[in-house]
Amino acid sequence: MALTYEWKVLGLKKVSTELANDVIIGVSWTVTGTDEDGNSGTFDGTTPFKPQDVDLANFVPYAELDHDTVIGWIQAEVVGDYKIHVDQEIQRQIDSAKSLIVDVHSSQFPWVQAE
Repeated sequence: MALTYEWKVLGLKKVSTELANDVIIGVSWTVTGTDEDGNSGTFDGTTPFKPQDVDLANFVPYAELDHDTVIGWIQAEVVGDYKIHVDQEIQRQIDSAKSLIVDVHSSQFPWVQAE
């Protein structure tokens, strides 16, 4: 089954440097994967960024940041083995939710008629 993913930014860390003010140096985030049956799993992560790696030609001032831009930065880092790990953890949670053992009370047995 294909999963639908929803990414959310939970927090930002910023610092002022010689190059620019309010440079983002860390993002706390979560991604939730949901299958076609509505079962979901969530992975929380933190992505660090090095201030010295700021591309001044493409620098976005803090006041002009938006959710999609920051999510794009995160998704550019969550690749390869890390992406596989994130996807596997979400799928593990979904699979676990599907296989939960449910205690059924005797009044709920299929052969017991409702009164």
